[in-house]
Amino acid sequence: MTSADQEQDPVLMVQIETVRAVDQAANIARVAGVDVLFVGPGDLNYDIKVNDGVSDCSYESCLTTVLAAADAAGKQAGILVRDVREVPPLVEMGFSLIALDSDLAILRSGYQRNLEQLRKVEGARTTKVVGK
Repeated sequence: MTSADQEQDPVLMVQIETVRAVDQAANIARVAGVDVLFVGPGDLNYDIKVNDGVSDCSYESCLTTVLAAADAAGKQAGILVRDVREVPPLVEMGFSLIALDSDLAILRSGYQRNLEQLRKVEGARTTKVVGK
């Protein structure tokens, strides 16, 4: 296989969104074909809260566990963030793949920006603008 072929191979990211998935992160990382352990922070935080008392793990300890599992298996660790200011500490921790915001939030932000520009257009005040 040439390097050009390798660049076209799909990347398989397994989402780690529960305490159970964190507990199995090392096993998941060892699965052939898995390239990235990807943390879904919203779902993981929710799972930690609803399982309070069942597990003594904190969000930070879960991140550390996922990072160690990825590193031990030679895989990348990724995470979703909502604010770019969250990136530097996560990169310092060892996350190498960062996703910024969700597709819906990006679409909403773009739509709101377009709507604001439309409202500034002369005559748009007399035209019915559909949206928020």
